[in-house]
Amino acid sequence: MAPPLFLACAAAVICGLHCFARATDTHEEVHDSSCSSREDEETSRPHNSLLQRRSQASSQAMAAELLMEEVNNSTTKRRSSPKPGGAFEGCPAAPGPASWATTSQYELPLVQSGASDCAGQELRLQSADSKGKISSTCCKASSLGCAGCASTSDGVKCAACVGGYQLKDGACSICENSAGWLNDAGDSCYKATCSDKKHRGLSSNQACCKCGGGHREATPFAFNSVNLALAASSISPDFSPIPRTASKYSVDSECELSKYGLSVNGETGALELSKGCKTIGCGATEPFSVHCTLTAHQTPALNATAVVSVSASRFSYGQSHLIAGPSALTFKPILGVTGASMACVPSSAESWLKVSADGTLTVSSSSNRNDLKKLAGLTGTQMGLVGGRCAVTAIVGNKEVKTVVAVFVPQVWESFSYDVVNVYAAVGESALPMKVTGVDEELLAPSRFSVACESSISGAPFTFDAITGVATVDGHVAFTLDVASGTLEVAPSKALEQTLDDHLADDTTRKTFSLSCKVYGHYEFLEQPLGLPARMVASPAIKLQLRDNTCWVKRVSNFVGKTKKSSSSDLKSCWRSCRLAPDCTDFAVVSARCS
Repeated sequence: MAPPLFLACAAAVICGLHCFARATDTHEEVHDSSCSSREDEETSRPHNSLLQRRSQASSQAMAAELLMEEVNNSTTKRRSSPKPGGAFEGCPAAPGPASWATTSQYELPLVQSGASDCAGQELRLQSADSKGKISSTCCKASSLGCAGCASTSDGVKCAACVGGYQLKDGACSICENSAGWLNDAGDSCYKATCSDKKHRGLSSNQACCKCGGGHREATPFAFNSVNLALAASSISPDFSPIPRTASKYSVDSECELSKYGLSVNGETGALELSKGCKTIGCGATEPFSVHCTLTAHQTPALNATAVVSVSASRFSYGQSHLIAGPSALTFKPILGVTGASMACVPSSAESWLKVSADGTLTVSSSSNRNDLKKLAGLTGTQMGLVGGRCAVTAIVGNKEVKTVVAVFVPQVWESFSYDVVNVYAAVGESALPMKVTGVDEELLAPSRFSVACESSISGAPFTFDAITGVATVDGHVAFTLDVASGTLEVAPSKALEQTLDDHLADDTTRKTFSLSCKVYGHYEFLEQPLGLPARMVASPAIKLQLRDNTCWVKRVSNFVGKTKKSSSSDLKSCWRSCRLAPDCTDFAVVSARCS
């Protein structure tokens, strides 16, 4: 029987290729100048093929059936399964634990606020980046371009939408691409071209928002509670939908606004006086309260609703809920009153809230933050516990009148953090969820959370859906953020293998890329009364490192046997084909053919 070295070289001579062999019976490397060369010499020759090998446990059982034919002595990379402890054969060990590496130092939660002093009847639009810089622009509240908008250049039309919204004709609407949709090339909606060609039952025109498809929803809006003064001759334009989302509004059939000389503008949704009535109440002298359901008809198929609560009395502060902060410590009644007095529930609210004879409510500027935290005022609200419900009595036109108002002094977070700031995860796997830490639970939590990241791959942009909390790179899921609690779960989709192959060098042993991120907590509609420099609070910087679940190791190998041919003709396509095939252990591109 011929020795192993002779068999190896004989196969090489038949194929016309150089060989690299190991004498298995003596466990020594044997080189022959006529039929072998070292790996570094092989990789320098342009005619040598690149062979990749995946040596996972399941592959070992099929080795006899998967020998490659006519591919001998090729420079190879080997795809290996993890060893105990999380390391890969042929890959350098990563520093720290397999799942995460903690740090004992956190950078300051820096939030830089841009110039954003908006005029009356303007909404402040803000966006933040991964470094903590916040940019602000102002948008006219009457414009349809404010809803879901991150920035505007002219105050009317939107220039860039918040993640999860689709920009069209200067306005943003909620749209989500069909989850997990990929075309035959493995491209997500981000890279796919628009067509009617179906992939697994859906075309890009059906699955992708940019192509007019995807899943669409109506944009939600709010309508602040309204507390008017009877006999007043005007209504503040502030009493309108926030934000404006439609050009057509309607109310339910039980709405009784017209009974009191009030109406809703059918185009803007704003509260207004009815034609023929010059004052609120249209002659009514007794207080009244009306509740209506306002519907915004964004499109024939997309409708959103909000409850409009309107009350009126001889004595009013404009709204039934007053929010105090450093820049809003006093609240005056709409019409002049005298002899005002006040009684609050709980009575502890009177330690920081006072009323003057003319009805002006004043929150003490000397109130200590720690002292206020100890006061439990009102529960069941979204403004925190510090507050009180007060009945204010005063004289209007020689008649004693009373109004009830709730006053809140929200105590908000100054910062928050996570226990881990360096996270490692392989595609197709999940790291443990990361919960928000470092906060005083007695303080008011943000109403929602978002995240901004910068990808180390310039050609694979990062996007975050503020509606669903899904963060993607190149259109593939990288992690999710619970927009209500701030919990971060790093679970990169296996589809990110496509991004790794498309953007990273082919000679990388284990492909990996990183995301540098900051998580933000948002206090919606609180920035003006609270006098905050920005309506966001930021976490320290978080670094996510997302890795290939396969290690590709170059080698020199001899194969004799049957091969499977692929229609792929280039390296990346051949690589992709081998990734997707469960029975592929090795591949090579020889003479523009993938085997």
